[in-house]
Amino acid sequence: MPQIDKFIDFHENPASDRLVPLGKYVKRVTTGEGREMPDKSIPLENFATFVKHCPEVTSVNISLTAYLMRTLKIKSLNWIISTNFPLLEELALPSTVVITDIQDFMFICNACSNLTELDLHTNMNDNARLVAGFAVCPSLKTLSVKCRSLIPKALVDYIAASLVNLSNVTLWMEITAIQVNFGEIYKHRNKIQM
Repeated sequence: MPQIDKFIDFHENPASDRLVPLGKYVKRVTTGEGREMPDKSIPLENFATFVKHCPEVTSVNISLTAYLMRTLKIKSLNWIISTNFPLLEELALPSTVVITDIQDFMFICNACSNLTELDLHTNMNDNARLVAGFAVCPSLKTLSVKCRSLIPKALVDYIAASLVNLSNVTLWMEITAIQVNFGEIYKHRNKIQM
């Protein structure tokens, strides 16, 4: 039986009412597989139940492609991000949950008012436009973005205007054969914007 299933069974057992609820002491959740975490996959329903038993979590690291999370869009994670982890300070999303538009990126920043550290992957269209009415996110200090495409101006504008207290920014670009001339593209874009 996977570890999360054991945790859920323990908390849902009527005899556990006489014990201290362990979930309230959980601060960090990391999903994955390895020597310490042998679970190969977690059904989404079990993960949702697990989350409900851990209201004090401040860090979530959803890792590796073995999880059912790979089929979700970022807005499907709303119940994890804002409802059940209100104290969330750190969020690391796997490469299989890709931010495809600026609204998804803004959704995370707006939904997590205590977020100080964010690690995610993007593949945004270069023609993305920043929408008006976005909130300033003063808590975010560390941002790591792995880009599977060129970095759209809307993302740079949002980072500059909204993430006002960033002290550590890492932007990784995966250069494909199609994008080998990215230096020329950026030189051309800078001339147009001036």
